[in-house]
Amino acid sequence: MIAASLVFYAWGNPVYVILLILSVIFNYYIGCDPDLTDRGSLTGKRIFVCAVIVNLLILGFFKYYGFLVSTVNALFKTNFTAISLPLPLGLSFFTFKAIAWIADARSGKINPRCGFLFFAASIMMFPTISMGPIDRMQDIVPQMRRPAFSLSNIEEGLVLFLVGLMKKVLLADNIAELYNSFRALPAGQVSVLMAWLGMAAFAFQLYFDFSGYSDMAKGIALMFGIRAGDNFDHPYTAVSVTDFWRKWHISLSRWFRDYVYIPLGGNRVTVGRHVRNILVVWALTGLWHGAAWTYVAWGVYYGLVLLLEKYFLIKILEKLPKPLRILYTMFIVLIGWVFFSSKSFAEASTTLLMMIGGGSHDISDGTALYYLRTNLLLLVFCVLGSTSWPYRFYMWTQKRYPVIAACCTVLLTLLTVAFMVYSTYQPFMYAAF
Repeated sequence: MIAASLVFYAWGNPVYVILLILSVIFNYYIGCDPDLTDRGSLTGKRIFVCAVIVNLLILGFFKYYGFLVSTVNALFKTNFTAISLPLPLGLSFFTFKAIAWIADARSGKINPRCGFLFFAASIMMFPTISMGPIDRMQDIVPQMRRPAFSLSNIEEGLVLFLVGLMKKVLLADNIAELYNSFRALPAGQVSVLMAWLGMAAFAFQLYFDFSGYSDMAKGIALMFGIRAGDNFDHPYTAVSVTDFWRKWHISLSRWFRDYVYIPLGGNRVTVGRHVRNILVVWALTGLWHGAAWTYVAWGVYYGLVLLLEKYFLIKILEKLPKPLRILYTMFIVLIGWVFFSSKSFAEASTTLLMMIGGGSHDISDGTALYYLRTNLLLLVFCVLGSTSWPYRFYMWTQKRYPVIAACCTVLLTLLTVAFMVYSTYQPFMYAAF
C-alpha cells in the first residue's frame, strides 16, 4: 500500500512526495510523544499547539499564501508578488487526517503507538489521499493491520468502483456541457429558465463528480480489504438544509464538528456563543474549500441558514409535505452553489440577478427551451441518480435476476469506457481543494 501510494502521489509532481513523507514522519512521532498525552502537562499542551500550527502553516503556505498576498494588496494598495506554486495533491485531506490523529492522541481516544508503517500506509492510502473521505485513523489503522480480504469484498468493491466511474463519466462530465453552455452565454441574454437550468447542471455535475470519486475510492479500498467511511447519502433528497449537511461530504462535516465545533462549546452554551460557534465553523468550512472570499461567503451563508432553521424555521418545515421540504432545500442549495461556482462577487451577483430576471426580461426563451429539450433525458437520469431508487432497483434485480443484473453492469461499463475514449479529459472538481 505504501509503495502504490507513493507511485500514485509522485505521478503528478514527484517533488511533493518529500513533503508527504516528512508530514507522515512528523505527525506520527509527535503523536507518540509521551508528553503529548499528559493532559495536566503544560509541555503536552505546547507540543499539541505547535504540531497543529506546523500542519496549518504548511497548508496555509501552499493553499492560502497567494490569497493572503492579494487580499493585502487590495486592502492597502500595495504591490506584493506571490510565489506561484502548484497545490500538493490532497494536501487539505491528509493535513486534516494528521490533525485529527494528534488531537485524538492528545485526548487519549487512541493509542498512537500503532506502528509507523501501518500509520504511514493508512494516511497515504492512495484511494482516499487526494479527495477523501477524511477517515479517522483509528478506523483505518486496525483494518490496515488485519485487512478483510475476501471475494465478496472484491466483488462489492469492483461494483462500487464501476458505479463511481459511471457517475463521473456518464452523468457529471455530460451535464457539465450544459453548465458550460450557460456560462458561455452573454449575461444580458440569459433568461430565468436558462439561469436555473445552468445552476441545476452545476449542482448535478458537482454531486456526481465528487460522489463518483468517493465511490471509486471506497471501491478500491474495499478491494484491498479496507472499508472506508461514507461521504454522501443522497443529499439532494434532504428535507432541510440541516439534513443536507448530514448527507453531503459527511467526513468533512464530522471533522469540523469533532475538532472545531465541539471544542468551541458546541450548542451547550449561550445563544450568542452558539451563533458564534456556528459562524466560525462555517466560515472555516468555506475557506477550506478554496482560497477566495466567495468560498467564505458560501460558508457564512450556510451558517446563517442553519441558524435560521434551528431557531425559527424547523417547526414550520416539519409541518410541510416532504416534496415541499425537498424543494425548499434545493432552492437554498442552488443559491449556495452560485457563490461556490463563482470566481468573484461580481460574477455571483450577476448570476443571482439572472436567476430573478436581471439577465433578460424573459422568463423563458428559445435558447433555454433548446437546452432543456436536448438535455431533458440527461436531467431525468441525474434526478433519478440523486435518489436511492437506482440502488434499490439494482439490488432487487441482482437478487431475483442476477444474470440480467450482471449483463446490465457489463453494458454500462462498456458504455462508460466508450465515453472515456471519445471524450476529452475532465479532471475531478474536488481535486482542486
